[in-house]
Amino acid sequence: MTYDTGKRDFRVLLCGESISLLGDRVATFAVPTIAILTLHATTFEVGLLTMATYIAYPVAGIGAGLLVDRFSRRPMMLVASAARFMLFMSVPLADRFGVLTIEQLLLVVGVSGCFTLLYDVALQGYLPILLPGDELPRGNAAVEVSRTTSQAIGPALGGVLSRVFGASSAVALNATSFLASMLGVLAVRTGEPAPEPHAPRDTMAGRLREGFAFVFTHDLLRPLMLSAAVRNLGTTVIKTVIFLYAYRALHICVDTMGVILAVAAVAAVLGASVAGRVVRRFGYGRTLLITVAEGVAWLLSPLALLGHPAQALGVIVALTSPWLPIWNSQVSTARQVLAPVRLQSRVLASIRTISWGTLPLGALLGGVLATVLVGALGERAGLALAIVVGGVVTTSAGSWLSAPAVRSLREVPLARSADRSAEEILSGARH
Repeated sequence: MTYDTGKRDFRVLLCGESISLLGDRVATFAVPTIAILTLHATTFEVGLLTMATYIAYPVAGIGAGLLVDRFSRRPMMLVASAARFMLFMSVPLADRFGVLTIEQLLLVVGVSGCFTLLYDVALQGYLPILLPGDELPRGNAAVEVSRTTSQAIGPALGGVLSRVFGASSAVALNATSFLASMLGVLAVRTGEPAPEPHAPRDTMAGRLREGFAFVFTHDLLRPLMLSAAVRNLGTTVIKTVIFLYAYRALHICVDTMGVILAVAAVAAVLGASVAGRVVRRFGYGRTLLITVAEGVAWLLSPLALLGHPAQALGVIVALTSPWLPIWNSQVSTARQVLAPVRLQSRVLASIRTISWGTLPLGALLGGVLATVLVGALGERAGLALAIVVGGVVTTSAGSWLSAPAVRSLREVPLARSADRSAEEILSGARH
């Protein structure tokens, strides 16, 4: 592979992925809208729907890592995109014939989450093959800019489609977007190393233990993983409640909510675009610690009850938006360059299993918390307080980043860690 070929393939892959991400953002808006406004889902059912979106991470995370570790990444990515196309296309078809149910939505988002996880683990392991070490941070930043740009366009587009054609049309657009993802993968020319053969004694349990041991004995990856787990717990509580808060407590209409999320996503794009400069100014560790400002901003959510709800919620959501893209772009690079090549997929899957494993728990907690608080305080105050609780949990993620070893870190070495033997890893050797 030449340097130019790798960069060309990265651009092709990113183009297809960007279209797919746009469809995902439209569906992220449309699916809860269908559940709340068409199927009249209860608060608890909305929590279950959000939980189903993320249930794959603790359930199938390690399985995805082992699959990608055993087989080539590109076929995995193609299968994942094709499966998601068929799953999401079933929603508008069922709605067309009047048989759509909340149970089908739960099944679609739950199973598609497994294939999303498989695609994501394969993609994260493929990027270091396409891009040399010094280009990898810029590549991750480009992926994050694409992700946040889709967040800017997707909600507004989802709001317009939902208003004019119905929310099921927005889900159909998401399904179609996975075809672009498949075309992007098919257009990649760069080959990948053949999967490393496994000895007969190389058991699944041993490979799982090796990946987890590497992460838990690493002085940087461990606190990053645990901080992400706490952060994801809090933000998923908020994501579960925010549509209920907007529609039922603040009486914001669908297209206005789409605009609010689009404006907030513009702030996320700005965050992704300046991530490198922020790190150069404040250092790696301090930048990550600063990103917990996301949780602090969510504590302002009850202010939307005092008047001008759409404007107030728009400002609050915008204030929360720049921080996660900065976090994602920097943490992704650390995970990729610090994991040895032969452990790449297992390490990434181990991290995802722990750090994203709290997503379904946060969704369930959000649904239960909102139900209890609404029953005790009424819809307006109860939903507002549930978001505040999520903000407190999100802010507490900073405690894992306050250790001097993390806080004082100026940058992450871009030279990939040399492979270590299983004995060294399992004995607790540290970088």
